[in-house]
Amino acid sequence: MIWFVLACASNRVDSVPGPHSAPQPVPQMVHIDDFDPADWVGKTPPIVVSTPIQDVGSGINCASSCTGPDPTNQDVLEAELIPGIFEEWNSQEIGDPTIELETLLFYNHDTQAFIAEKGTPGLDEKHAAYLKAELARDSVSMEMRLVDDAGQVTGFLSVPSFPLWEKQHLTFTGTGTLGHLETGGKAKRVGLAHLWTRW
Repeated sequence: MIWFVLACASNRVDSVPGPHSAPQPVPQMVHIDDFDPADWVGKTPPIVVSTPIQDVGSGINCASSCTGPDPTNQDVLEAELIPGIFEEWNSQEIGDPTIELETLLFYNHDTQAFIAEKGTPGLDEKHAAYLKAELARDSVSMEMRLVDDAGQVTGFLSVPSFPLWEKQHLTFTGTGTLGHLETGGKAKRVGLAHLWTRW
């Protein structure tokens, strides 16, 4: 069983629980094809998983897993749509997770490219400043624990900050007789309070 905590950060270190704090319950895992947000209203959200494009033999190797599809390379946000999204979002409360704000953050790189070329037409100063600050969040802090069936922590990994969107290889500590354990993967921001990650 692996328990992990992710917290979005922007060039800063978020505090995470120490290696001796009690393990937390692991959310239910649901395949993306079976996930319907309406089924989880008022419940603890599940971990939504997807299957990489290629399976190798009876399992998935590192290369095929890391090159599997992820939420931000399925499509692009066309530049001609962005001014309309800006105008719609400008009439909404700053900080509310509206579809317009979530869209601009989901397509982070497309939104940033548009702003770099054409600015923020349709946004007032407060909305523009807020959006730029949210788009600038580019790092994540993470903790993973390996927990055996008896609830004992058999491995621990804590990274105060690593870059979003870039593949990482991280090593567990405190593994004892399990020897050297390493995980590889990446994390991407896909909304105001949502991260996508695969390890």
